[in-house]
Amino acid sequence: MSVARRKPILASQRLARTPCRPTRRFASTEHGSHQAEPVSESFGKGLYFALASVPATYFLYQAAISGDGFAAFTNLMSKYTESQITNEERNSLHTSMIERAAYDKNLFQTEGSRTTRHVDLKFPEVFNTGSPFNVPAGHGRANMDNLIEHYEKERQESEERLRQRRSKGESDK
Repeated sequence: MSVARRKPILASQRLARTPCRPTRRFASTEHGSHQAEPVSESFGKGLYFALASVPATYFLYQAAISGDGFAAFTNLMSKYTESQITNEERNSLHTSMIERAAYDKNLFQTEGSRTTRHVDLKFPEVFNTGSPFNVPAGHGRANMDNLIEHYEKERQESEERLRQRRSKGESDK
């Protein structure tokens, strides 16, 4: 008997051995009626909050608008915000302090050496800004002439050696 034929036969024999039981039903009416007791349900806190928010919003809106056209909350906030004049004074004072600090720093940096000349700059650090690693080719600070001469000389020497090898190879033939 082949395997393909054996499997269905075994499956049918197993099904024949198991007794057919009726399915169980959990909903029974034999013990009388099982109805829940009546419960009084309230509307919940959410309904009361929703109903209370309508008049509260109306009174809050009426309190926010005053007779002169400006909102009371805006007037209250304007007391605690700084005026534009105060900000301008503070910014000018801060700028003058930074300029004075830059002048003093420049003075102290150029004081020790008599050979350097003092240049009055408001921001002397501008010369140190910029990445030394992200420099395009040909725009670096180093002089590349010596490097170019070195590699040109190296290339000429290698070409000369190649010519000599070729000339030796031709003369041997």
